[in-house]
Amino acid sequence: SGMDNYSATINSIMKVDDLNLLSGFSFLKELSAQSMSFYGGFSIEKLTMLFEVDKTKNWIEDFDSFASMMKFVYKPVQGIHLLAKYDFFDRNYDLLDGDLARITFGVEFYLLNMLELDFQFRQYETNNINLNYKIDDEYLIQLHTWF
Repeated sequence: SGMDNYSATINSIMKVDDLNLLSGFSFLKELSAQSMSFYGGFSIEKLTMLFEVDKTKNWIEDFDSFASMMKFVYKPVQGIHLLAKYDFFDRNYDLLDGDLARITFGVEFYLLNMLELDFQFRQYETNNINLNYKIDDEYLIQLHTWF
């Protein structure tokens, strides 16, 4: 039997005056797991908003899972990005067995053409999840480079 893996993505990028728009859809099938995603956003002057919504089957055990993300970035001056981001994840969408959300605030400094320094604060919220521990707030410092 042949491999039953495939993926596809369709997206649209439009510009209307100073407004840039992005929208798209992607699909992935790999063995018994599959994922469908809808994403998009806009950018106007110094503000950018991005979002993504994902629905998966059999990604985690035999569950239908749901994840979403929304991110706002404001660029007050060249090389500095202020960000606010919301992430949501429900590993078993069919049951009220719990979900996890994370709110992130941060600042990113683009020091050189290929060097970024990030400072972030992350706060978690759980709903109907019994954990043996509390998820503490996180403080993140990241040095990021690429080539």
